[in-house]
Amino acid sequence: VFVEDPSLDIAGQPTFWSLCGHFFAYYIEDHRHWKVNAVKAAGGDGFQRVAPGKMRAACGWLHSDIVRDGKDPVEALLSTPDNWFELSASSGDWEPSD
Repeated sequence: VFVEDPSLDIAGQPTFWSLCGHFFAYYIEDHRHWKVNAVKAAGGDGFQRVAPGKMRAACGWLHSDIVRDGKDPVEALLSTPDNWFELSASSGDWEPSD
């Protein structure tokens, strides 16, 4: 379960945080998809690293399908639970998530 935290936005879009506070979803405008990453304490790239002016396209663990032109990114995130891709630990490639 992720909840919106509008006080921590990236590029004008809100971020969504896991209840434990270790994982967050953020929108990458250049790639037109959402990515799930983690704070550094949980082994991720950390929020500060992907914040505006930083390395926004950090690796992460999951990313959504492309948000179609004209569709609101937040609406796309909340209405499309399918079509996610995860980083394979064995190959290092993005593969469809189960």
